[in-house]
Amino acid sequence: PASLVGQRGSGVVDEILGRCVTRRRVFGERLREHVVERRCWKVAGEAGHLYRSDDGGANWRELSSPYEGSFFGVLPLQGEAVLAFGLRGNLYRSEDAGSSWQKIETGTVAMLDGAARFDDAGVAIVGLAGVVLVSHDRGRTFTLVQQSDRAGLSAAVRVGEAELAAVGEDGAKVISLKDAPGGAGAAR
Repeated sequence: PASLVGQRGSGVVDEILGRCVTRRRVFGERLREHVVERRCWKVAGEAGHLYRSDDGGANWRELSSPYEGSFFGVLPLQGEAVLAFGLRGNLYRSEDAGSSWQKIETGTVAMLDGAARFDDAGVAIVGLAGVVLVSHDRGRTFTLVQQSDRAGLSAAVRVGEAELAAVGEDGAKVISLKDAPGGAGAAR
């Protein structure tokens, strides 16, 4: 199933199951992104709001939040681990499905806007100013790999063992993470 969460207070979830589309209102807060993994959904929003549903969106609970600013995304990792990221380079990791959080140093104050896993232990988070944060330890630590063009990146997906397809203000490009964190990843 695919789902979309609206922004600017719409708080609507669309479930697309084949040709059937159902729409229901779930929150009033401004929501940015959600992640669907099996039937466990996670939603990030403004003012530090984080939500989780363990039943495919039928019921929601608000998670404790370590931050009162805007979150722009969440990324589930192995087991109960999850990352939440957003405004001013803020990045947090939970080992217990969002019950407690640890701040992760990023080395940037740029907005973090998208994330992808790229191998068993690899995570990349992209953001404004050409920021690519790379982790090889399941999101416990990150290294800043600044893209030389400094063009903002808003989303990324894994396209190879150590490559991301990223989109942003300069369009789409492939970023190699093969040499990260030892040096800047090359874009083409």
